[in-house]
Amino acid sequence: MKKKLLFIAFSLLAIVAKAQNPGMSDLTIDNEKSDLFTMKVLSCVGNTSSQTVLVTFAIEQSKTNQYVHMHEHVVLDEEGNQYEYEWPKDGRGGFDGVYAPTGQRRKCKTIITGILPRVKNISYLEYEVRMETTKEKFKVILKNLPIEWR
Repeated sequence: MKKKLLFIAFSLLAIVAKAQNPGMSDLTIDNEKSDLFTMKVLSCVGNTSSQTVLVTFAIEQSKTNQYVHMHEHVVLDEEGNQYEYEWPKDGRGGFDGVYAPTGQRRKCKTIITGILPRVKNISYLEYEVRMETTKEKFKVILKNLPIEWR
């Protein structure tokens, strides 16, 4: 029964993700802690000359004000090729976390490197999320994320 309820919850999350992301009709977002943390993909733009993809998304968390740390574990295309990633540089030299006040949306970005323009979508992108104050850890998985090449 518990597995069935989890499946239903993930299915509803996928439907919500599709409705919130026009132009990304096949995108699904599996989130183990949707009551605590939400993620909305804002864009996924490829740069043909640098062979990179910039994924821009917004996060929001519902617990006490805290830092949210995110690490990508797996980035795969539709052919099964795996890619590296990096966080855009900021004044501190790098980014893997953001201060997230309770109930406030924060924009974040990730760069996927070494990806060729013939790749039309990212089939699997897994983030490990860690909430600094509450010490909660969980995964958020994006599936079928289309790339808009420029």
